[in-house]
Amino acid sequence: MKWILILFLVLSSCRGDRKALVDPIIQMRIESRVKEFQDLEYQKCREKILEQAIQKVDSLLRENPVMIHIDTMGRPKKPQKPQEPTLLIPKDTVPLKPLIN
Repeated sequence: MKWILILFLVLSSCRGDRKALVDPIIQMRIESRVKEFQDLEYQKCREKILEQAIQKVDSLLRENPVMIHIDTMGRPKKPQKPQEPTLLIPKDTVPLKPLIN
């Protein structure tokens, strides 16, 4: 009889707080799964919109090829002329004479 009373007290004491502990855990899991779903849908939507935008731009460029002639590089600038070198004047100014007459 004593064991039955102890068993009854143990089982009844564990029953009451279980729902209070489980509800926040379930709520956190639901929120995380909803967040994952929203992120996945956002990525899919973004990729779809980018693909549509690329197709639209490509078709516009094909329809109006006049706009494509713009050169983004441009012509290179002319190089600058080098400075004139300074002439070295010889130190010996004696006129040259033939060695053998």
